[in-house]
Amino acid sequence: MRHQSPPSFTFQPVLTRLCGQLVAHSDWAKVLAVIAPVGYGKTVLLAQLHAHLASEGEDAVWISVDERMSRTEQLIGVLLHELQASRAALDPAQALLSGNKPLDQSIDAVLDALERRPRRVTVFLDNLDGCVDPGLGSLLQALVFRSSPHARFVWSSTSEVPADLARAQLEGLARRIGFSDLSMDARETGELLGSDLAGRIGQSGVDAVQIRTEGWPAAVRLAHLVLVASEHPETSLHAFSGSDEDLAAMLNKALLKGFSPGLHDFLLCLSLLRTFGLALCRHAIDAADAQEHLEFLQQRNVFIVPLDRNRQRYRLHGLFREYLSGQAALHVSPLRREEVWRRASEWCERAGDWHDAIEYAMAAGDLQRASRLLESSARHFVRENGDIPQFVTWVDTLRNAKAEVGWDTHYWYVWAFVFQRRYERALQQHARLVERFDAQSDAPGRPADLKQRVQHLRICIDYFSDRLNDAERGVEAWVSEHRATSPYGVASVGCIKSLCLASNFHFEQAWKTMRATQPVLLEIDGADMVGWISLIHSVLMAYEGDFARAQAEVLSGLQGAQQRLGEGAVLCGMMSAVAALCAVNLGQFPQARALLQPALRTAASNLDLMACALEAALALWTGEDDELISLDHLRRVAAPYPPRLSAMFSCYLVRRLLELGRPADAAAEGERIGLPADWSTDNPAAQAIVPRLRDLYAMASIELLLAAGRHKRADELATREYRTAKDEGRAARLVEIGLLRAAIAHQQEDDSAASRAMAGALSRAARRGIVRPFEMHAQLLAGLMNAGKISAWSFALAEERTFFQALCTKLGIGEASASPAKDTPPAAETPAAAPTAREAELLRLLEMGLSNQEIADRTEVSVSTIKWHLKNLYRKFGVSSRTAVIARARSLSPAPAPTPANGTAAARRTSNQV
Repeated sequence: MRHQSPPSFTFQPVLTRLCGQLVAHSDWAKVLAVIAPVGYGKTVLLAQLHAHLASEGEDAVWISVDERMSRTEQLIGVLLHELQASRAALDPAQALLSGNKPLDQSIDAVLDALERRPRRVTVFLDNLDGCVDPGLGSLLQALVFRSSPHARFVWSSTSEVPADLARAQLEGLARRIGFSDLSMDARETGELLGSDLAGRIGQSGVDAVQIRTEGWPAAVRLAHLVLVASEHPETSLHAFSGSDEDLAAMLNKALLKGFSPGLHDFLLCLSLLRTFGLALCRHAIDAADAQEHLEFLQQRNVFIVPLDRNRQRYRLHGLFREYLSGQAALHVSPLRREEVWRRASEWCERAGDWHDAIEYAMAAGDLQRASRLLESSARHFVRENGDIPQFVTWVDTLRNAKAEVGWDTHYWYVWAFVFQRRYERALQQHARLVERFDAQSDAPGRPADLKQRVQHLRICIDYFSDRLNDAERGVEAWVSEHRATSPYGVASVGCIKSLCLASNFHFEQAWKTMRATQPVLLEIDGADMVGWISLIHSVLMAYEGDFARAQAEVLSGLQGAQQRLGEGAVLCGMMSAVAALCAVNLGQFPQARALLQPALRTAASNLDLMACALEAALALWTGEDDELISLDHLRRVAAPYPPRLSAMFSCYLVRRLLELGRPADAAAEGERIGLPADWSTDNPAAQAIVPRLRDLYAMASIELLLAAGRHKRADELATREYRTAKDEGRAARLVEIGLLRAAIAHQQEDDSAASRAMAGALSRAARRGIVRPFEMHAQLLAGLMNAGKISAWSFALAEERTFFQALCTKLGIGEASASPAKDTPPAAETPAAAPTAREAELLRLLEMGLSNQEIADRTEVSVSTIKWHLKNLYRKFGVSSRTAVIARARSLSPAPAPTPANGTAAARRTSNQV
């Protein structure tokens, strides 16, 4: 895709009073909206302003909107191309988990690109009415009201644009320029007519032209063309009115009448072409004198506009082409028109202009040729160029006409729906492709690798549409058949399988799959492969609850990916989502908020990675919407994905509303998705959903039951979920459930059970730095501390005591029990008999009165292992009971000196670490 530039005019544009004012005072409003009918010199004005900024060394971007940008996504693609360096095309496997962005996130990408410009930039959007898509309004609203202060816009249109210009004018952001501002006065009319003609008709004649044309620049130019060729311009002037009807009549009678039949035919055929150059004209129109005709039209200024400074490409003025097209339909035979389009298609194909080549073939009715061109360029339109809607339209046109489409066209047609997140349509078309594949097994020209690509495509559809079990089975089948083929395919299916397993909480298998996939990823020569390794590793760690390690992994990978791919890359946004979730759980809220902005802006096709961003966003939500976090916006982010993401969002919201003390709102949100409910693993309904969602349903149900005072039922669910989470190895969830069990016990006035559950949660959290869940239960923790039920001395390991004290400092809880008991015995005189660290931890837990099962739960080992350690302690200390081993241990080892819980430097350092 070439960068665009303003047209170069064959005539010397008149410096109008309006243009002079804008050039003299270039501190314009944020938006200059030039809205006037055809022929008022809008493009000329914009080109002059662009040239002025360029001469001043200012940053200016030019985009001419035409019929190839009829959809907002196409216009956004060109905007991004002009605003940022273009990147290499991706293989579908490399593009895994990214996909095409929804409109709002594509708009955010434009805003981000504008924000990153190093200085003020002016974006010129000429002929905005060429974009007829309803989404244009969303783009323009964002450019006007949400873009960077150092970005400004000049746009032109023949009709009203879908932006709130009235509001923008009231806020001083916009200036509207209409036809009255663009109309020429007598001086400007005389300049456009030229000194020779103006001298022949005199000032009265110039005034008459200005009055009769009402200053309409197109009509003034037509008057010039007509009068300059007349022997008696004063007489011809009396027959000229400047009306629409008169323009057509004058074009026919006065202007075209004087052209030779060859030139007249050349012009009519020229109107069939969107843009043209000498070589195209010679081939398409088959005119040997094409060069002479073009030179004549340029010399006479007959509404022909050069599109580049070298004057190699042109277009006809819209008004002129519209008139000529109507004449061509009447006076050029269908066979001749089809021949021009067919030959134009041939020339564009050789020039690599696939879009125009296909369009001309379609116009000529040559569907076989159009099908062949699509087969050659399908990847270009779907994956590289991103013009997916146009590609789908072309294919639908061919199929509706019963024309055969090629294998690659059919394959990329399915991919087009995947990238648009139209997964049901993708599944339907994939089934048709498979049916065709099976029915035409010996068809000539079928790509040798099509079978593996089609199978790989189905895996991607299943994964993106949240059919995780189907995707996992598809991976197994694909690997068994195609392991030694495409490295991209092997890498992508490995990533998919790892993420499927992680969503199902099968972590050991997920890690095993990643260990097998990682060497393939590293062998691929792609800047994003190392980033994918970091991303998936961090996802596995975060799902397991090891947020500190996950954060270190993902932030390291994010830094490298930003350097290699740019901060706006989709991969960087997905990594930011995981990093934001880690930061939230580690209590680093400012950092989480900074990471959240790119995470929400990036439209990852991966549902679970977007879920990370939504979970982090709701954890930071204060109950009031702000510029970054708004419930309506977050719901819109979730809406295009499969239904699981919206359900997960509701679960996150229920829990956050309860945390904010809004139980009625939480209950209402829960009712929307049928909570509270029994989502046990043996419930048939639960077995049909992804374990990660089942887990969220269960947690939200427990918290709703607890808020409603249904303690017994809440405790039953919590006990069951505790066992499930332990079996699945999810430490973070065990911390949360432990806190819920502590809250349930406290409400049942069993503070001993509450303190044991709280201590267990703190012990697990200390090993991974998990802070966030304790915020919701800070009051309970403070109450247990004040009642003497829990203190730093409830923990066996120094890291647990350090974490506990730092957590108390962070939550603003004064620890009353920071000092050891007065009756702590002196240090043992026989250091050789002192217990090991593991034995010391076990002794502390014995002192708390925990059973073997409770100790096993706290230390995450089996009961048999605990019994084995106890036997070793009994043997080591020469005792035979729990009471005796505790007494013997006290006589051998002193309690460690406490870390002050006040504002000492050491305490502050520990708090910062948390």
